[in-house]
Amino acid sequence: MQPPIDFSSLIQVTLPKLAGKNIGEIITTLLPYIFRIVSFILLFLLVLGGYEILTSQGDPKKVASGNQRILYAVIGFVIMLTSFLLVRTIGRILNIKQIIGIFG
Repeated sequence: MQPPIDFSSLIQVTLPKLAGKNIGEIITTLLPYIFRIVSFILLFLLVLGGYEILTSQGDPKKVASGNQRILYAVIGFVIMLTSFLLVRTIGRILNIKQIIGIFG
């Protein structure tokens, strides 16, 4: 019998403390994590849609379902990317230092 594997040393993620912060500071703190999570969801949905198409065996309903899943994933990513670029551009045009600090 093999000894149990300790995974706690592999992944060490420390989330920032959010107590006592206003909503803007909380969003600023969580934004990088949200972008990473959305990117992983996009990748997962693209792989899932591709897998669904590959295993459809020519069934038009399954092919359409896979295509739709991929399309919706890409649309969601485009919406997220557009909102990011729009807010960053507005922040730079209006010289709002808080927004520039969040989005770089």
